[in-house]
Amino acid sequence: MILAYTSEEKIINRLLTVFSKASRFVELERADSIERAVIAMNKKTVDCFIVVEQRIKNGVLPGVKLIDIIRKTEVYRFTPVIYISDIPDPFGKVSNTYQLFAYLDSAFDPAYSKEIFHTAASYKTRIENSRFHMCVDGVTHLIRTEDIEYVRLEAHTLTVVCCNFMKLSARSRDNLEGIMRKLGSRDFVRCSRSYLCNVRYVEWIDKSNMYIGMNSGDRLKVGRNYKKNLIEKL
Repeated sequence: MILAYTSEEKIINRLLTVFSKASRFVELERADSIERAVIAMNKKTVDCFIVVEQRIKNGVLPGVKLIDIIRKTEVYRFTPVIYISDIPDPFGKVSNTYQLFAYLDSAFDPAYSKEIFHTAASYKTRIENSRFHMCVDGVTHLIRTEDIEYVRLEAHTLTVVCCNFMKLSARSRDNLEGIMRKLGSRDFVRCSRSYLCNVRYVEWIDKSNMYIGMNSGDRLKVGRNYKKNLIEKL
């Protein structure tokens, strides 16, 4: 996901123009305040930040303040940040301090700058040693997120199937959206009302009969409403 911090509609429209020409689907989310940006970056994994400088408030640059928060968040220390500002940075104070991917003027040309945005958007933030906690019969299992092949949630029963053929089931009050947030990985996509699949383990897709084949040999039904997003993700 790309997170754009801006309140300017014209900037968003130009970014949408840029990413509409990308070779793969790009999810662009917008935040018009630092508070909303922080909520978004904690809710989903952000792979690229686009920070558009706002008006100076009490001598503080809100955009720089947000970049400082981003860099102090462990998982985003090296995530690409594109800073868009009309304030000159002749000595590279902001660029070097925060290791910016690019520093652009607000009048940037979408055609000229598209490679910058596309390259930054191709980065993937990885959450090291991410674990999914699941309690079964009083025992809490710490499952490596990258080992999970797919997740099923039916009738309040959560089943997690792993690439090492481990399968765990337990009662759950959560929904799939909540589970997706806990997994915290862009590798997972919803393929039906009851299933999340890890695209790294998808071996084949039957678009006519609406099935996907997993590495384990299991076959999952693809819901009609989820087909388009799944194909784009794959």
